Amino acid sequence: MSSRTNVTAKRLMDACELLLCKAHALEELTARRNAIRVQATPSRAELVDILPGLVESFAWGWCVTLIFGLLYNFFAPRWR
Repeated sequence: MSSRTNVTAKRLMDACELLLCKAHALEELTARRNAIRVQATPSRAELVDILPGLVESFAWGWCVTLIFGLLYNFFAPRWR
């Protein structure tokens, strides 16, 4: 039973090591691609693709600010 457990543990460790090596290789590839992109200037199409996300983030920021600002102004005087 003990040798069977050792074989299973060895196989599991080998599988984990292989998975970690593949993940590390993928991280290196992604890092290299990002480094290449950083040196390139974004095209007009890429900037247009980013614009809706920026607008949405700005709108959500103001929405959260208004809600929490109103809540703070409502509850702050009651706690003093």
